[in-house]
Amino acid sequence: MDESLFYIAGGALIVVALILSFIGMRSDKFPSGNGLIAGIVVIFLLVAATAVGAVELAKHEDEQGGELEAANAEADVQQGSETATAQQEGAAPEDTPAGKPSGGGAAGGADAALVDEGKQVFVSTGCGSCHTIAELGADAQGTIGPNLDTVLAGKDDAFIETSIVDPSAEVEQGFPDGTMPSNYGDQLSPEQLDALVAFLSQTAGN
Repeated sequence: MDESLFYIAGGALIVVALILSFIGMRSDKFPSGNGLIAGIVVIFLLVAATAVGAVELAKHEDEQGGELEAANAEADVQQGSETATAQQEGAAPEDTPAGKPSGGGAAGGADAALVDEGKQVFVSTGCGSCHTIAELGADAQGTIGPNLDTVLAGKDDAFIETSIVDPSAEVEQGFPDGTMPSNYGDQLSPEQLDALVAFLSQTAGN
């Protein structure tokens, strides 16, 4: 039964009550025996119909509330699933450069552009006149300092950076302390230093 019964029956009950009240005030003979019985029956039916309508209305509201809660719960589950998927897709794989720890400012898995910039810094600074890196050929055949393919093999970024900015921290055997200038930390910008470390990490000894 449609919940509109509640509103119709309730409205009719109010109208009948008003009519009976008006008749009672206007007539001294009201209510008569037959009129009283008829009025009681009508009012009883209207009250019963109103009660039935109220029950149907309550059921309908409960059903709507349950459907709304179910829809909200399903939406929350779907949103949580989409969020988890997005986080998984956005996570960097462990074997990529983004997933590797950084040693001295430049990542161990530096990209090609950073390595190429570091190569230019190495050549333009004249490092190849003192050190050897086989991959650079004639641009790095110096023997004044140690062969970088040998001394930097297996070293991390932190060791390489320290060797550049503080060469006296660990002097290679067979080479006197003070051979390499100690002012590269001032001459090179942080970006140049990071690029140089990335280049040596990716090239020397590989």
